[in-house]
Amino acid sequence: MFKYLALIITLAGFSSSANSSPTAPAEQLALLRQPTPVLDLQPASIWDLPVRDRFVLVAELEQGRLWVFEKFAGTRLEQVATYPITIGKQGFGKTQEGDERTPVGVYRITSQLNEKQLDDFYGDTAYPLNYPNSWDRLNQFTGSGIWLHGVEDDSVQRPLRDSDGCIVLSNADLQELGQYLNIGYTKVLGVPQIKWVTNEEISNSRHKLTSRMRLWARAWESKDPEKYLSFYSKQFSDTEKNYQQWASYKRRVNTNKRFIKIRLSDLGIYAYPGQDQLAMTEFYQNYSSNRFHSKGWKRQLWKREADGEWRIIYEKGG
Repeated sequence: MFKYLALIITLAGFSSSANSSPTAPAEQLALLRQPTPVLDLQPASIWDLPVRDRFVLVAELEQGRLWVFEKFAGTRLEQVATYPITIGKQGFGKTQEGDERTPVGVYRITSQLNEKQLDDFYGDTAYPLNYPNSWDRLNQFTGSGIWLHGVEDDSVQRPLRDSDGCIVLSNADLQELGQYLNIGYTKVLGVPQIKWVTNEEISNSRHKLTSRMRLWARAWESKDPEKYLSFYSKQFSDTEKNYQQWASYKRRVNTNKRFIKIRLSDLGIYAYPGQDQLAMTEFYQNYSSNRFHSKGWKRQLWKREADGEWRIIYEKGG
């Protein structure tokens, strides 16, 4: 038996899609008030959050709602707030500049703009996202300027599909949302619909991938280039080097090092929305060798391939 929490949400700043019937707002509100699992089930896309990320946002694009989850012990998340949202006029799944779609993926709030920096159209504040991200660039998706932002007039209810691709909230909701945001770090996941899974399933998925990541780091430290490169897919690209170029580069730079030490921390793992067997990881990497030392953030995309093994298809620091 699952434990449930009834959602109590106002309809401020929210209405039906442009092509829906006059009863749609009530139907949408009913959806938002449906009982929702908060302890026994977790969003399938979030396997772990970095230590500094206390909260994470999930935009459920089909339903037009933004969930705020708080991280507790282990990988357990609990819902703390939910808000109605407006998305792109053409729905979701952004791939091109001007397609009026809201992107599906894992994004980060990069900054905050106040009303003095904004046209009235965007409301009281706005939070730009890092679209296009690593996956988008790898797939040559185009476009920019995807924000969470407010509205010009809170008294006017915007349809579900009414933006140029941004996620739009009422000004009151956006102001309340601000308490959960850590600028530069908080993630916003755009998903068609939340898939709910047990915390045990999340823990198992996380364990399998983190075990693979530990083996990858140990292979790097071993200075055995073929062992290390076995963790990379033949489909690998960092948008500058393909697998053959990457392999040649790594064989060359690791040849004459007496030792390599790798330490990873602040790990975040996300099952990539809208994709099968694809995970995005981000972590803080401390690299040292007898020739070079570096510290910084790194992001990887891991794909579970036909033989059942997770391999890296994208990797880049910064």
